Amino acid sequence: MGFFIIPIFISVVSLCVSLYSLWKIHLSSFKLLISFGDPKLKAYKITPQISGGKGVWYIPSIDIPFTFINTGAKPGKVTNLRIIFSKTSKGINKTSKYEETFEARWCVHYEDYNKKRHERFMWLSESIEHEWYPFFVQPKESLTKHVILESSRWDEFPKGNFQIKLEIMSDESDEWKELEKYEFTLDKFTVSQLKKKSSFCLPCKKLLTQDEL
Repeated sequence: MGFFIIPIFISVVSLCVSLYSLWKIHLSSFKLLISFGDPKLKAYKITPQISGGKGVWYIPSIDIPFTFINTGAKPGKVTNLRIIFSKTSKGINKTSKYEETFEARWCVHYEDYNKKRHERFMWLSESIEHEWYPFFVQPKESLTKHVILESSRWDEFPKGNFQIKLEIMSDESDEWKELEKYEFTLDKFTVSQLKKKSSFCLPCKKLLTQDEL
């Protein structure tokens, strides 16, 4: 009796392996793997000579490099990216009422953009690959994009401790999915120094989770 069971067992195992391989190759859903660099916050000074108006204001801008990999067997769409920029109470991981959203605006040619990153109107004219739009990632495909996200203008520099929350929306979920959190500080002295410049760039520090501390 045992002589007949062994071939049957081997056949069942082979069938299960074949069915799994079939599902993995042809039926598995869209699965997005994302690699990204740390965001860099920039602000560009707009003077009356540039705007033709009165007073000075700033355009805040954040750039992040991304690589999107679809490890599934079906194509899927990356719909949007955004950053939630919020003020935190000192020493307390809790946001206050101050909050604004940086939305994905453009994808740029990084090497060219990096050379001209302090000259806003130059990279706007020469370094943009295309405006942001949703895109599909095919099965086993890898796509690299350097994304610029911006919010509304700053008439005054915000001051304090800030948290940056990076989020994505894709076919994997109907809701925004958090990718990472970062933090940085704009104190009174730093702001006074930055106001003397026509543009500046500040790196953002990754906010460690309890498991990483």
